[in-house]
Amino acid sequence: MADIELSWLPAHLSQTEAGRTVTSLASAPHVPEADPVVLAWALSSLANTAGVYRDTRTRLAAARSAVEVIRQTASAAPTEPQHRQDLVYLLANFGHALTDAGRFEAAARAFEEAIDLQRLILAAGIAPPVESRSTLDSLLADHRYVHESKLLEARPIDAQRAA
Repeated sequence: MADIELSWLPAHLSQTEAGRTVTSLASAPHVPEADPVVLAWALSSLANTAGVYRDTRTRLAAARSAVEVIRQTASAAPTEPQHRQDLVYLLANFGHALTDAGRFEAAARAFEEAIDLQRLILAAGIAPPVESRSTLDSLLADHRYVHESKLLEARPIDAQRAA
């Protein structure tokens, strides 16, 4: 289906429902166009499962792979508006994984890209306005949190204690 390398998937997670789904989809022969989207969402589900297991490395790899798969799908079918909305959600999931890993600069970039895409979606009227605005508000709050976390991390320890 998609050229995706799964060497980062540890055995304990490959046995979960999400892990089995990703392995099955990634090794399946190319079939309908929707399959890469299903794979991207399965990877996102696997990232969330890895988060439950506190497996940061796998969570980041799965979330990154989900974004890469949906990017390839969006490139292949750029007129499909749902691919853009999928990319927004998957970028947000990746941003959360990066935030939890303490990688605030990369998280901020993921959220910024998601915000830019969501603004385009809102301006183009691709998704219902209430849903689009709600998603944008959530992304802006996530970006603000990452920015504040980045600032707190950069403060000297004595200044943090005084606060």
